[in-house]
Amino acid sequence: MAKTPIEWLSATLLEDTLKIWSTIPNPKNAAFHDYFVFDIVGLSHYEYVRDQFMEDVTELRKRFSSPSEASLQIKPLVPAIDFVRSTSQIWDKIVNDRTLDIPSHQVMIAKIRCEQIDNDKFNGFIANEEWSQLKVAVNSPPVQNFGQKVTSLIDKYLAEYDVEAEFYDEFVKAKQKEKLKQRLLHEIKPTFDSLLDNLSSQVLSDFKLKIHKELNEGKIFYQAANWSTMLTMFEIAYEDSKIQQVEWTSTKVKKKLVAQLVAQMRDHVDSIRSIKQNEFKEQLMSKLKSGLTKSIGAILKTPGNNMWNKLSDLFHQETNLACSEFKVALEDLGAYNFTKLEELETLKGYGRHIIEKSVRKEIPQIGQIMQKKFCQILLNESPDSIIPRIWKGIDNIQDIIKTARNECVNIMSVMAIIRLENKEGDNIQQILSNALLEEGGEGSLTSNNWTGVEASKTLISPAACATIWDQFLKSSGLIINSVEQTIQARIDADKAGLAVPDNEVSF
Repeated sequence: MAKTPIEWLSATLLEDTLKIWSTIPNPKNAAFHDYFVFDIVGLSHYEYVRDQFMEDVTELRKRFSSPSEASLQIKPLVPAIDFVRSTSQIWDKIVNDRTLDIPSHQVMIAKIRCEQIDNDKFNGFIANEEWSQLKVAVNSPPVQNFGQKVTSLIDKYLAEYDVEAEFYDEFVKAKQKEKLKQRLLHEIKPTFDSLLDNLSSQVLSDFKLKIHKELNEGKIFYQAANWSTMLTMFEIAYEDSKIQQVEWTSTKVKKKLVAQLVAQMRDHVDSIRSIKQNEFKEQLMSKLKSGLTKSIGAILKTPGNNMWNKLSDLFHQETNLACSEFKVALEDLGAYNFTKLEELETLKGYGRHIIEKSVRKEIPQIGQIMQKKFCQILLNESPDSIIPRIWKGIDNIQDIIKTARNECVNIMSVMAIIRLENKEGDNIQQILSNALLEEGGEGSLTSNNWTGVEASKTLISPAACATIWDQFLKSSGLIINSVEQTIQARIDADKAGLAVPDNEVSF
């Protein structure tokens, strides 16, 4: 029996084995125990304690015939006792299946180790503090040097992979390295996409703040709405996000993102332009309404033959002024030509509506207007005078009545239709004169429309003119009777030699 303790023998044998391991090619930094289980077993002396020796051998055999986790750190796929039988079966299979592709031991080891290194490097990247910070930073773009930092991280972990996989099969090593690269890029892609999305959103948000700020500062709209600076900022940040190991920032992708961003900024500009345009239009419409109504009332008080000429002049004067201001505003807003024409026509239409509405409002009072005109002519020295007429026996009342009625028919013909932009004349005055000033002629006024006049332009229909005239004759007849009584009183007083004061019989 040997006198040297088993522990010493085991330590010496392990030391010699490690020396041999260090002299042969092996993966850098790879430990012997990563690949081998080193276990020294001592047996009893065969000569002196044979029975004990046989028991020890039996126990040792069990470790190979029925290995357990306790006896071996790694469980073999085939027990050692069946190794010969197992290898024989493998050979038979190879003979029977000539297409079987069994990699060499070197390739198998390379696959296993390269996969392990791949996982280690990928997990290292996931846990990397700088990468974690970049994932958070993309929520508040731009991220300075994003592409450069990510490129460096990818290079770092690929380089570490190269070092640790240096001594393994070149083909397996390269293939697994490409897998590692794709895994890293797959992990990076969602963060990269978020960066570009958030970058677009940030540029759009900054543009919205810019346009509102500059408009409030009094800058011209089309200058405030210029997005070229914002687009330059986006393009700089976009180029800064470029990762060298992948073509995610190609020219095609860039054009698509720029087009989307420009469309969003254009939509916002159009929205602001529309708001500003409507605000200014409302201001001008209010101003136009004020300018028109201020003068319309005076014109409608004396609806003579030139009433529509005066209203037309007023319309063109006020609408041209409003359109001139609006045109300048639209140019500042950068409105398109067809928009300008449309808006200017809308403004003119509004001015036309104000005038027509004001005239229509006077139609119910047409009878009173005619009555007032009739009295003014009949009771005053002249149509333009406010001096009461002194009736004398020599006055021809019928001539005066005829003149007054002619003026009233004229008023009705002027108010019968809208002539604001009517370039052609009409015969409505002649129709009314023939029908109303000749006895029994009212019967010809039965239609609801004037020939050749649009229904929308009709203010008083022929039938309505006949009705108004009948009412007018009744009310004016009372005045005529009073005048005739006054004249008769003057004649009777003259015959009786009585002196009657002039103002005693005046109206």
